[in-house]
Order: sequence, then C-alpha cells, then structure tokens
Amino acid sequence: MNDTDPKSKHFEDNYRSYNSMFSFTSMGGRVDKTINRGGSPPVFKLGGQNYHLIGSLLPEEGNVPKFAQLYIYDTQHEDANRLNSVEDDQRKNKSHADIVSTLRLMLDQHNVLVKSFRMVRYKIEECGHSNVNLKLIGRRGRHSRTYNLPTVSEVAALIVG
Repeated sequence: MNDTDPKSKHFEDNYRSYNSMFSFTSMGGRVDKTINRGGSPPVFKLGGQNYHLIGSLLPEEGNVPKFAQLYIYDTQHEDANRLNSVEDDQRKNKSHADIVSTLRLMLDQHNVLVKSFRMVRYKIEECGHSNVNLKLIGRRGRHSRTYNLPTVSEVAALIVG
C-alpha cells in the first residue's frame, strides 16, 4: 500500500481500530472522566498505577473471543472475530477484511509474542490439552519501569503517516 491507495488512507483513518483488534490485553487504571468538559480536543488521562488486564486464554462458554483469546480460539474465523471485536459498528463496517488478514499474517511471521500464543493454540488443537498455561517472565532488574520481554532480531511495526 502507498499514500495514494484507498486502503492506505482507510488504514490511516482507522489505525486505532486495527490496533485494538490485535491487542493482547486491555488496559486498566484510574480514568479521569472530568477532563473532557469543555470545547477543547478530547483527552484520555489515566492516574495512579496503570496496568494491563489479561484473563483466561479461552473464552467462557457463549462468549466471543477477545484480546489474547483471538490468537488461540476459533482461528478458522479469526479475521471475522477480530472485525467483530471492534465495538463501534460504524468502524466495523468500514474495516477491510484483507487489511486484517495482511496484518495477521505479518504478525504471525515476525512477532515472537504471537508465535508464543500460536504455540498454545497448537497444544490445545493438535495435542488435545485443554489446560495449558503460558508464562511470559521478564527480568525486573534491568529497567525499573519497563520489563523488556521478549527481545528478537526482527520487529513487526505499523508506521502511519
């Protein structure tokens, strides 16, 4: 895609929705909801300790997969599940399935976290294990505020602009 391609423009306009479709976790923290009372541009402000939430690697019976579950559960319909994970119906209808497929293939090939979650899928589907744990353990001594896990020689990135 290039800057004259309509798909490129669509991706640029909706990159936050695509980013959300491929997130492993949801974010938590104390959200300041009073900050957007006025005529200025919207602001998202978190206070206190911010954290990421991750639940079971498999959805409960009757629930749709979300976040990390999308890398493991019902992968035959993964692209459709990702498109459905976007809450805003208007954005969902505008999202291009081929962009989602391209991003999924790129992450499958280059992202070590995605590969780890795909390994869990393999254990569940091919080996018949239903009770599988995935532990990602980083060294906390290196950087006091950032736990650098994992490190690889290749990085998959989305650059907009």
